[in-house]
Amino acid sequence: MTGTRTPATVPLAPAGTLGPAIAEPGPLDTSGSFRRTSSAYLPWIGLTLLAVLLAFASALAITHRQHILDNERANTELVARTLEDLSSRHLDTVKLVLDNVGLRTRQLRSAQLAELDRDLPGAARTSPLIRSLSIVDDAGRIRASSAPDNHGAQIDMGRLLRPRSASQYRIGPWLPGRDLVPALVAPSQLAASATAGTPVPPRTLEQIGLSTLVHGASSADGENLHLVAALNTDFLGSAYELALQKSAKRAALVNIHGMVMAITDNARVQPGATIRFSPAMQELISQSEHGTFSGPGLDGNEAISAYRSLREHPWLLLVEQPTSDVISQWRDDVGWLLAASLLLALLISAATGAAWRSLRTHEALERELAGTKAGLEEKERSLRAVIEAAPAPMFVLDAMGHYAMVNQAFEDFLGVEREQLLGTGLPLAAHLQQLAYHPLHDNAVWKGRGRSHYLDDLPGADGRLREALVSKVAILREDGRPNAVIGSITDVTELREAERHTREAMQKAQQASESKNEFIANMSHGLRTPLQSVLGFAELGKWHSGEQPLLREMFDDIHRTGKRMLVMVNDLLDMSKLESTVGNMHRDVTDVVTLTTEVLSELKARATTQQVSLRTFGLLLPHDGPDSVASRSSANEQTAWADRMRLHQALRNVLDNALRFAPPGSAVDIDLDRGPDDRLHWTIKDAGPGVPDHEQAYVFEAFFHGLRNRDETGSFGLSLAIASKIMQAHGGSLWCENLPESGVAFHLHLPGGISGISGSAAVSEGATLATSSPRHHPFDA
Repeated sequence: MTGTRTPATVPLAPAGTLGPAIAEPGPLDTSGSFRRTSSAYLPWIGLTLLAVLLAFASALAITHRQHILDNERANTELVARTLEDLSSRHLDTVKLVLDNVGLRTRQLRSAQLAELDRDLPGAARTSPLIRSLSIVDDAGRIRASSAPDNHGAQIDMGRLLRPRSASQYRIGPWLPGRDLVPALVAPSQLAASATAGTPVPPRTLEQIGLSTLVHGASSADGENLHLVAALNTDFLGSAYELALQKSAKRAALVNIHGMVMAITDNARVQPGATIRFSPAMQELISQSEHGTFSGPGLDGNEAISAYRSLREHPWLLLVEQPTSDVISQWRDDVGWLLAASLLLALLISAATGAAWRSLRTHEALERELAGTKAGLEEKERSLRAVIEAAPAPMFVLDAMGHYAMVNQAFEDFLGVEREQLLGTGLPLAAHLQQLAYHPLHDNAVWKGRGRSHYLDDLPGADGRLREALVSKVAILREDGRPNAVIGSITDVTELREAERHTREAMQKAQQASESKNEFIANMSHGLRTPLQSVLGFAELGKWHSGEQPLLREMFDDIHRTGKRMLVMVNDLLDMSKLESTVGNMHRDVTDVVTLTTEVLSELKARATTQQVSLRTFGLLLPHDGPDSVASRSSANEQTAWADRMRLHQALRNVLDNALRFAPPGSAVDIDLDRGPDDRLHWTIKDAGPGVPDHEQAYVFEAFFHGLRNRDETGSFGLSLAIASKIMQAHGGSLWCENLPESGVAFHLHLPGGISGISGSAAVSEGATLATSSPRHHPFDA
């Protein structure tokens, strides 16, 4: 019984019922592992960023504090210069007045000196610093004075500092009293005057005092005289108060012995008191006429002080600002920094928490997808096995009526091979066409309604017609039209459903893989951007630190820590890419001797700094040496089929690790040889601490810190793990052993040159390895 197969009412896209068997799980397996690792360590990265932020904020606060202190020193020094100029100008005015009085005395005889009583009051009013002007003879008797109370008084010449010559001026210490009398009158003289009935002005309060400026003179008849100006030092204190305008600064005028001549009211020291200079202050004053210092102030508390010596006078002007006031201002100023740091810390914490939750969600999704995919794959394999093992002939038709699948029983029953039916596009025998579409029984099936059960005569393998029960069922799409037809006695609706789930699982797996790649990019950008900001601000701080070595050292520490964090992020990305299927290694013919020499050249400066020598052996010996193996080796002995950039990175990581633990004065030996099996063998030895036997199995794992590097703060435990991954991807290996005396030897094995590439090396060529831009950084962790 034959029939003509008619097409479906509406042309449908070809679709096979069952696709080829799905390969073993690929990217999902490694990506899940990668994300688990990242989510576990992401909080630590966030904490590290917070620590860097804290260090940066502290350094900025210290910088601002130093800036305020420096500004205060400069301001204090400026005030000291201003007040010194004020004091010197007033003293110069007094000297000018004394010079004029001296000219007048040389025009009068001794008996005529009393005539100056009329002129001296006007001369005394010339400067507010002058309290009185007096002319005293060698016996201490006041011959003339601008103050009536001083007329005829006898003063103690032993208490009056007289100049050694007539051209000199000599300034005296602070004396209690309002004027020469009673300031320079001896107590016995006061008592005698009182007994004789001579009125003597009473002594004044101790805080009221004066100083004297004495200039030599003579009368017209040659009598030696002394021009004495009683200086109102309280005027200088008031002038200082006016200049400082009620600020917290304090000013004092002291002589070379530390006696306070004049002082502002806000100081806790009275005029006439003696302050003791510290040895450091005394040395500073002896070396320079002006300067600044920090230390105990006038009241013994810490202060920022500036001093200046007066021009032509043995007095010293001190201006100081209490350090507590400066620190209080600094604390007010750094409030904004604290607020900004807290805000940034909250942002970092929030970003870290969001990233951690996102990673955890991805991990859970991947585990669920992996379980679903595994279940679907198992179901599909079971269905294929059922169809293939079914004793009844079974076949599957696609939407166009083409055979999509037959089992072995189908081949045996009809005497055809499945290769003649599946995917050839050639015309089929009439009975095979009718089996695919029966015009009397299959209309409903191909229109998507019901099932088809009918008997038909089909030629068997022996050529005889066989009566067969043909059962068909259509797999429908959402619009109700058939997507496929399954023939024989087996309902394959579940199998088609399994195929659909398989495609969805593959799509979800692809989406998860794309999400993983997007996460890698986001992580790279999200973690590098704040680190670059920290590094930029650290470099800016170094530039502004100027001649402040302590501050510059702090910014260097911040910059170095930020660089180490950036290296750690890059290494984390390298580790994730080395464990994923992103890209392949780019192998080429590589000169391993030249490559090793380049690595040694890069680390030579560091070895010199650490006082560690680099010694080479084997193929690395100079070509012209008498014992050089390289001089007798062929070019092929120096080459290997390898990814040059990755091999360079592996060698550099291992050699960098050796330099990190090599003690000063020791040597690091690098030996390169080719073994009998044509494999290249690097041996890198250092004299540092050994690796305990129980740790050697873990030393090449990521983030491992053992006894050897327990005190090494510059390592993140990634360099050896990356080197091991690179060597494994090349079909080689990396291992270590302790030396008999001390130190460790690291061994790197690599398949040989081009002529020595073995099958295992060829297989490793297909091993996947993440490619990234070369990074030859000196802080590899």
